[in-house]
Amino acid sequence: MNKAPTKPHSHLRIKTKFPYEIAIPTIHNPVLLRDTTLNILKAYRVPSAKITVFVPSASQEQIYKSVLLPNTYGRIWNTSTTTLADLYNRIYSYYTPGTQVVFIKDCIQYILEENPLLRPLKSFLALCKLGFLTCEKEGSSFWGVSPTISTMKQTITTSLQYIPGRLWGTYIPLPSVIHLTQNHKEDYERTIQYYKADKAVIRLNMACAVECKQPIDLPGLRSSIQALLQIYPEYVTLKKSDPLNIQFRAQNEDLKG
Repeated sequence: MNKAPTKPHSHLRIKTKFPYEIAIPTIHNPVLLRDTTLNILKAYRVPSAKITVFVPSASQEQIYKSVLLPNTYGRIWNTSTTTLADLYNRIYSYYTPGTQVVFIKDCIQYILEENPLLRPLKSFLALCKLGFLTCEKEGSSFWGVSPTISTMKQTITTSLQYIPGRLWGTYIPLPSVIHLTQNHKEDYERTIQYYKADKAVIRLNMACAVECKQPIDLPGLRSSIQALLQIYPEYVTLKKSDPLNIQFRAQNEDLKG
């Protein structure tokens, strides 16, 4: 993947001590975004000019502009999409390949770390730096945090492990390297595609992002699970204990202390 430094978009050329772009994909969720994720980013002193909110339509753009506080984000961009997968694909085209972008969901309540005791994350910037520095060290373009707070360890994994879509970072890849097709379990598909491209994905097991519970589209979820099982049979299998879930097939574990 192309990870060379690149120039950001002209409207983002603002000097700041926070060197990364923040991308927030969101669909029909302006109030929750205002009251959760944007408050989290403000608390961690992420410059609002670095934050871009991506919505699916012009009508949604106007709704979000009427709900969000103007000093809490830099821009709202209409992606002109109809599905979550296409929304993510369009976000990639917004940035120049090689740009360091941190993605965060629109309903994050808080970010936790274990160092050594469970507590609120001390530095969002330090977490992002660790993710991208580890990517450089391990030859990967993709990092994320642990899926749960109950199994966190002071480790960094580079093998194929689930990286949830709540909080993750990437060097924007060249076109078509990452292309999502599923609207549910899209984080599984994303993890697989990055692993196939780089032979490593970075998971920071000492941190976890906790999101608000959202309604589940059961028919859509089942459809995506079946599709992923067919498209990536060598990587995923159905989780026997949970018919509405999948898991990665066993891979050689590579733990970094």
